[in-house]
Amino acid sequence: MALYPYRPTTVREIHLNKEVYRPFIQAFGSLIGFKDDPKFIHEALQTWYERGQPDCTFDNVRSISQAMTLKALGFKIVRLDAPAVLLATRTTATEESKTHDIETPLPDHLVDVTLDASKPLAELIRQVRAL
Repeated sequence: MALYPYRPTTVREIHLNKEVYRPFIQAFGSLIGFKDDPKFIHEALQTWYERGQPDCTFDNVRSISQAMTLKALGFKIVRLDAPAVLLATRTTATEESKTHDIETPLPDHLVDVTLDASKPLAELIRQVRAL
């Protein structure tokens, strides 16, 4: 899909059409070094720093470098294990998108705990707070 002529695109539109936009987002991430440059983690956490580093969640850690940066800041890496029935309801990624290097799961040794995503949210919160 050509993005020319330029027209504004909303986050909602991207979310509803993930497979149209995913290759562009992945290419942009590769171009700017998103996976390996810790500056993106620090930029995302700017408000966290300003507020004195209160308890928070950093969603969707995408690389070893990002995980190591967050662990050095005291974060725990939590993997959510989603049941097959839940995964079946998600948008199916193309094979090309699934094999992009940013989609590679984190190695087990960087994950502090794996939680069952089919549990009620209150239970998941309790488990995370106990870390």
